[in-house]
Amino acid sequence: MRLIHGDENPRGSGPKEELLDSPINGEYRGVEQPIYTGSYVIVEDAAALASGGLTFQTWIRPSQPDWSEQAVAGQWDAEAQSGFLLLVDRGELELRVGTASGSPLVVRLAAALSPIEWRFVAFTVDVAARKIMLRADCNVFHPARPSTASVEAVGESAIVLAPGAPITIGAGWIDQIDGRTAPRACFNGKIEGPKAFTAALDASELDALSRGEALGEAAMQSCAACWDFAFKPAMREISDGREGRLDGKTVNRPMRATSSHAWHPAIERFTDNPPAYNAIWFHGDDLADAGWHPSLHLPIPDDLKSGVYAVKIEGEQGARDYLPFVVRPKRGTATARLAVLLPTISYMAYANEALLDLQELVGLTAHANRWLHQEEYGYLNRHHLRSLYDHHRDGSGICYSSILRPILTSFRPYHRCRSFDAPHQFSADLHLIDWLERKQIDYDVITDHDLHREGTELLGRYRAVMSGTHAEYWTEQMLDGLAAYEADGGRFICVSGNGLYWVTALDPEDQTVCEIRRANGSRTWAPEPGENHLSFTGEMGGLWRFRGRPPQQLIGVGTAGVGFDRGAPLRRSAASRDPAVAFIFEGVDEDVIGDFPALALGHGAAGFEIDRADHGLGTPAHAYLLASSFGHSDSYQPAMEEAFAIVPDQGGTRNPSIRADMVFYELPNDGAVFTVGSVTFASSLSFNNYDNNCSRILENVTRSFLKNGNILQSADHSTE
Repeated sequence: MRLIHGDENPRGSGPKEELLDSPINGEYRGVEQPIYTGSYVIVEDAAALASGGLTFQTWIRPSQPDWSEQAVAGQWDAEAQSGFLLLVDRGELELRVGTASGSPLVVRLAAALSPIEWRFVAFTVDVAARKIMLRADCNVFHPARPSTASVEAVGESAIVLAPGAPITIGAGWIDQIDGRTAPRACFNGKIEGPKAFTAALDASELDALSRGEALGEAAMQSCAACWDFAFKPAMREISDGREGRLDGKTVNRPMRATSSHAWHPAIERFTDNPPAYNAIWFHGDDLADAGWHPSLHLPIPDDLKSGVYAVKIEGEQGARDYLPFVVRPKRGTATARLAVLLPTISYMAYANEALLDLQELVGLTAHANRWLHQEEYGYLNRHHLRSLYDHHRDGSGICYSSILRPILTSFRPYHRCRSFDAPHQFSADLHLIDWLERKQIDYDVITDHDLHREGTELLGRYRAVMSGTHAEYWTEQMLDGLAAYEADGGRFICVSGNGLYWVTALDPEDQTVCEIRRANGSRTWAPEPGENHLSFTGEMGGLWRFRGRPPQQLIGVGTAGVGFDRGAPLRRSAASRDPAVAFIFEGVDEDVIGDFPALALGHGAAGFEIDRADHGLGTPAHAYLLASSFGHSDSYQPAMEEAFAIVPDQGGTRNPSIRADMVFYELPNDGAVFTVGSVTFASSLSFNNYDNNCSRILENVTRSFLKNGNILQSADHSTE
């Protein structure tokens, strides 16, 4: 299908899709493919550890210590019940070691595990003596419990290790199911870079390890692995600094650049003191790649027009789904003068969001509809597939989002956000695609990922670039690309609110995972102290505003407030009557803009998240403030970065700063910027059969921006 419009709201133009001939059209047998979540480190070739003796040492901080059977590490053959397995189980530590009898030798230790305290944990295995020992230390002095506890046992049968099994850290073992890996007994919490020795160290040597002191020469010679969890946290590889090189890799992107037990409040950034960040935070619900087997393969014809497409799947009893994708022009070319920049990284950030579960939003979301997409959310809830706005099951904030997993919300053409019962992200961006089709304005479609890779070289092929409706998450490469494009005479039409807001990074390996750290700004969670910097890049997370790159510098406006109950109209300013900008309002006689029904929030062109001009943050002095919204309710509250103190009467009825500003300004080399300052502006375009003042203004701007020459001297708006 070629997708044009997905909104099923009867007040709009309805879904629009164009069936295309394709070699994949036909019937296929559906196959259920399960989800196996959980992050871990795996060391494939680890036979060197299965010798006459073994010591394993690490520091742990379990985030759900009361949960059952969470493996810190293992080299475990689950079928043969051989090898070793170190577990956190219902607040206690457990060590299992295989024996010739087939029944593991087991010891348990009540270590008073806490989600806020680190523990030094070690175990030894003396194969010859058939003896095992488990030990835990407390990192924080507590007068009610000893600082060290240990337990040991001697077996009746010979100890049997598992030289053929891989070592897993953060999971107990890996099952192979239909050619796919399924981690078992996944850990929730932090594990600090472990060490492994091919000898059973004595108590004094373990004491030295717990204090971070050097070992004797004999003990050091038995050190088989010293995994460095601080080394290159952007990558999946895990380095072992020993000669044996028991290198590993992470699976399902556990959280990197996290503080270890050695972290100190004076340390703010992992690149400044790597040993203080020699830890990984594992989660049993992490998922970077579902690993599903392909069901079909679609070759893209060379002559397929750039645009938005989908594979549409229909099943019994009306079941359906759409798998959207973008066809961009061939690399190095453009087929239109206008590019629509779809905010695919913002789609990733919102993927599978469960924002309606936040109690603090209940009183503000008058249109909330918990009954939307029940099947989809049932599936997402069962597998805990969540967005960057949500939390892991252990309560920590989710900082990574992957496109290689089921995404049933922000990437779907018919999706309606449950918080305000209207299209959001991709489905809302189809309002723009539909409008361009109706106005017969030619366009190419490109994405955030394209801009991240190619920068201004990509944008420079177009006379004008139009944003999506909620272009919120931007990488440094994207900002650099847009800044260079504008400086070189580019023209940017920002049909977005809350744009260019969060510092974001894409993983350097294949760009299928994005990362954020909500260090400041309006947020649903906050990182732990010392964990504000992105593991992929080392840069400070949070808002671009606090990195010296507020959105006002590139689009003239920045986030002012957020509301969910109803949109509002905009009133034209005196500056909008300047003859120099008359081309924007050609055919518009009204003083009030967007005062009519909309497909989001019911009414008004300015809603949900709204942006205003601010010269102190970078709005150019020569910018035209064309119109500002008015009449917002007290559901609209200032963004956190705008409210520097807790004071009353900050809602939309009393705070003049909570408004959307429509702004236009020129740039050097005949460039220009036009921005609407509202997420929901595009939902007004189709009212009255696309004949309304919002539609007229955007059409005037778009056609003028596509012409050559100086914008302010252009009066002919015919299509070129």
